[in-house]
Amino acid sequence: FKNLLIRYETNAKHWLGLHYFAFAIIILRKKYQLHKH
Repeated sequence: FKNLLIRYETNAKHWLGLHYFAFAIIILRKKYQLHKH
């Protein structure tokens, strides 16, 4: 059970990391578009 919990935790961290990365890209794109205009 402990092993499953650890696996879930690492999966959650990995997912959050990817999600944060995508979110940062979207924000950077918006900023870039604002500077462009």
